[in-house]
Amino acid sequence: MSSSRPRIRLKGAVSLISVLALGLAASGCGRVPALKPYYPYLGHPRFSFEYPRLWKAQSIPGGVSLLEPKGRAEISIAYHSQGTPEYKPPELYRQYMAAWGAVEDSHQVSEVSVSSHTAFMARFTSYQYDPEYLLGEKVKVLLVEVLMVPEPEGMYVVRYQARKDDFWKKSWRGCYEHFLGSLILAWPKPRKG
Repeated sequence: MSSSRPRIRLKGAVSLISVLALGLAASGCGRVPALKPYYPYLGHPRFSFEYPRLWKAQSIPGGVSLLEPKGRAEISIAYHSQGTPEYKPPELYRQYMAAWGAVEDSHQVSEVSVSSHTAFMARFTSYQYDPEYLLGEKVKVLLVEVLMVPEPEGMYVVRYQARKDDFWKKSWRGCYEHFLGSLILAWPKPRKG
């Protein structure tokens, strides 16, 4: 006795399955959500932003510091209101910014825009000496960028630092640029009177 089963053409079946799978994927059905590379930070009443998912957030006076998992880069933001120990009048703070750094630095303070507000930026070299070694025996050379955003009741200070050789690397500089692009600063409402 011979079997009269119909033969299924595998080539056509594979094509049909592929078309159905593509249709499901395009409609969003059956997709596994990808991990988001950035998390929102909403832990301060004066600012919010997005930060890299793997970076560690820790409190600092007036704000938060974000540390790359291996400690190779750091981003921080703080708000200092008038009357707090960290607050300096904006003109005086700009003078400090111009003085920071090493002899080889430009010591220039530039006007930039942060979160649609006027800010002042300084970029300079910083040397960190390991306290367990003789002074100068083991040193880490950093490049630091500080932004100061003055506002009527205080000032915001944003800081990005990384090893000098790594400062412009997309992996860290890109995280900093994303942070700045997502940064929202609370601004006091004008007083009536």
